[in-house]
Amino acid sequence: MNTLNALRSVIRGRVWLPGDPGFDGARRPWNLAIEQPVAAVVEVADAEDVAALVRHARSAGLAIAAQPNGHEATGRTDGTILLRTGRLETLEVDPVARRARVGASVPSGRVQAAAAPYGLTGLPGSSPVVSVAGVALGGGLSWFGRMYGWVADSVTAFDIVDSQGRQRHVTAGTDPDLFWALRRRRLRRRHRPRTGPARRPAPVRRPDVVGGRARAGRDGRLPADHRRRPARTDGLAGPAALPGRRPHGGHRRHLPGRREPGA
Repeated sequence: MNTLNALRSVIRGRVWLPGDPGFDGARRPWNLAIEQPVAAVVEVADAEDVAALVRHARSAGLAIAAQPNGHEATGRTDGTILLRTGRLETLEVDPVARRARVGASVPSGRVQAAAAPYGLTGLPGSSPVVSVAGVALGGGLSWFGRMYGWVADSVTAFDIVDSQGRQRHVTAGTDPDLFWALRRRRLRRRHRPRTGPARRPAPVRRPDVVGGRARAGRDGRLPADHRRRPARTDGLAGPAALPGRRPHGGHRRHLPGRREPGA
């Protein structure tokens, strides 16, 4: 039995190898324009499966690339085992402590929906379908970032599998260096945590809050209904909530230290 075939006896979740029915679909990323050649795809059943996979790959000298929902696609995956965490769906909201326990595949939209009945909200990324783990480990710029900072700054603990295949609960008290690194994007994602970001009181709905993007005209001016809106004071962020700046939407960005042509 070769190393890859042995995965079936190591993992309780699903394993796809080249030539298996469904292999091509399992290895495809969200961005279909990127081809991901991999040696195998593994959908783990739980954290113990992740630990077993890491130990097996380590002993065989194979690399692992984690991709919960198919984002962060890359074509540099030859000989790699692609780790899917779609079955790690834990989601528990504690409205009293204002904490949530979030599995590695849970998208921001599900956390928002679970927190909303309690008048709370998470710090979501720009898309409701991207996993909380992916957003948090990438730093995470939220629509509420002006008031509450990066998504990573609200994470209070990580349940991880380290490079030795050991399950660990990482907090500022148990391992301050690793905790700092996980929240500061200094480690590549060789493992996926269950994160516990703090929930925030949901902002009150206001008629002058606009979602989406606005496109400036050729004269560089915003549409009147965006141009005349008052400055945000409640911490909400977004293209239409940044007075004096052009919104993102197919135009040049004015970088600090550079002058616009003709300025």
